Amino acid sequence: MDSTNIKKFWDERADTYESKPQATTPDVWFREIEINQIEKEIRELPEGSNILDIGCGNGYSTIRLADRLKNYSFTGIDYSERMIHWANEAKAELADELRGRLNFLVDDVCSPQREYADIDLLITDRCLINLPTYDLQKEAISNIAGILSQGGTYLAIESFMEGHDNLNKLRQSIGLEEFPLWWYSQYFTEDSFREAVSDDFHTSEIRNISSLYYLATRLIYSKICALENREPDYDHVIYQVGVELPVEGDYGPTRLAVLKRK
Repeated sequence: MDSTNIKKFWDERADTYESKPQATTPDVWFREIEINQIEKEIRELPEGSNILDIGCGNGYSTIRLADRLKNYSFTGIDYSERMIHWANEAKAELADELRGRLNFLVDDVCSPQREYADIDLLITDRCLINLPTYDLQKEAISNIAGILSQGGTYLAIESFMEGHDNLNKLRQSIGLEEFPLWWYSQYFTEDSFREAVSDDFHTSEIRNISSLYYLATRLIYSKICALENREPDYDHVIYQVGVELPVEGDYGPTRLAVLKRK
């Protein structure tokens, strides 16, 4: 993987989808799961806390969270200038009160150029997996620790090989092809992730937030589509239903790690 090509991919995607939710993933319903899980964790913080969303893309999730959580301030950063352009375009359309609690800036987690004061909770949502090597991922985690306040919370929504492989075994068992890894993604294993965060963070919890959703959408629905000789459609109602399923099992790649700064 090449960092320049990865960034070019996201810049082009930003200009394709502008402020739409599909800018960072075609699976917009899974974003609802991510937003819901992040919201639960933020509500554990005192009102007035400062939230930093690293790798915020076009700001879609950041804006949704700020709109739901009236008593918190949010900053979103991304290394893609085009993503931040569209984040600020979306921000400009918001009410004054909401705009006043939102800020979008260009910056790179691998080499931060800005100062961030009093960050109580920090989010990466499928951000670190876009770094092409494990060494860069570890460097980014070290930088995250340097930004976050002592005792602050780090929410890492990232992809892991174990759930990816478990789902593919089930897909193979019913005659479906394996899901490949995206060319721009470098998934963690649980061991590699724990090793990467161990110097700077206590791990409170790692939970798979994609398991039942992926069983519904990438296993059952995919098999139905195969039997009916048609392509899966991200607008199908099963994706919306999947959002309501509980967090159980380990049959999807995406996990939420709740970490505390040492």
